[in-house]
Amino acid sequence: MTLATTPRVDDLLAGIDATAPPAGILDEGAKREIRRAALTAVCVPGYQVPFGSREMPVARGWGSGGLQVTLGVIGAGDTVKVIDQGDDAGVNATNLRRLIAGSTGCTESADSREATVIQTRHRVPEQPLTDQHVLVLQVPVPEPLRGVQRSVAECARMHAEADYSTMWVSLYEDLVRNGVITKSTGYPVLVGGRYVMATTPIPRWDVPRLHQAPHLSLFGAGREKQIYAVPPHTDVEPLTFDDVPFEVEGADGVCVRCGSDDTFLVESGRGRFACSDTEWCARVQDADADRARHREMAPLHLLPGAARRPGALQQGHLHATSLQQSHLAATARPEWALLVEGVGKVHGPGGASAVPAPGPITGPPSARPPARSSPPGTSGSTSPRARPSA
Repeated sequence: MTLATTPRVDDLLAGIDATAPPAGILDEGAKREIRRAALTAVCVPGYQVPFGSREMPVARGWGSGGLQVTLGVIGAGDTVKVIDQGDDAGVNATNLRRLIAGSTGCTESADSREATVIQTRHRVPEQPLTDQHVLVLQVPVPEPLRGVQRSVAECARMHAEADYSTMWVSLYEDLVRNGVITKSTGYPVLVGGRYVMATTPIPRWDVPRLHQAPHLSLFGAGREKQIYAVPPHTDVEPLTFDDVPFEVEGADGVCVRCGSDDTFLVESGRGRFACSDTEWCARVQDADADRARHREMAPLHLLPGAARRPGALQQGHLHATSLQQSHLAATARPEWALLVEGVGKVHGPGGASAVPAPGPITGPPSARPPARSSPPGTSGSTSPRARPSA
């Protein structure tokens, strides 16, 4: 019997063809399933389409859904850009970009104008996108009703019947408690006038960029195994009340690096702010950005402001009316107070009773004098005047 020899590492390396295309992470069957789910999501904007989420080189919850969508739609002729909270040089963004480029043979870039597929985590690029772009967003929680309904079956029924009353109640309670709607990231939106969709943890500053956008937006949730989409030129309207306008976040300052005041700013320490999108900030410093077009598309008209709220005048009128009523209530003397005051002036301390005691006081409970506590050992229903003397 002849023993089989184990191939050496040199023999294995010698058999590798350097010109062969790189081995993909997803097989063709998985790519077809992702593409079918993405096409269904495009046909029904905002609807969550289930798909078979595969095991990826990253943990679920760290961008596996967005990575699968990107690998399913990208090709060797595309250019990929990956950002993490607006930063191209982050650890997560750098590793995912290298992984996608190395497994698909596509080109990688940090310029949004050169990229055809942009995978992002929690931001929409400041650079205005075109119909040549596909924006892939990583989604941790795709269900917008998760905060108001824990049952998955009940959430499915509510979506099927367009029953979003509990979502409106949740926003109303937030408004009543805090005076404004405090929900910032993941603000719920109505897509195409039909489905309420979660915008992922992108800030409210980026929500208007999805409305009637020329590019395709794909949302992938690997842990929840859901894909949904916003096709180009689709209405994306944030849920808001008629008398409470939708507002975006706004920092009272400018970028410490490029001086922009029309971008989404984040704190950079010592009370200073910086652009969240590092690519746009660097291009503004290099004078390689169309700042006029960007300013036209920036949601500056949605910045917080009490003067622009429709209910501001009415609230001011109600506040003045309430102050006037409080002043009248403080200066007006009720009938029982005038009677008691008159009796005290006539009698005086230890004086003779020149006027009869006032009769029983009638009227609403709010107009009656406060009840006196009875001395110990006496009945609470017997007044001092009716009690016989010893």
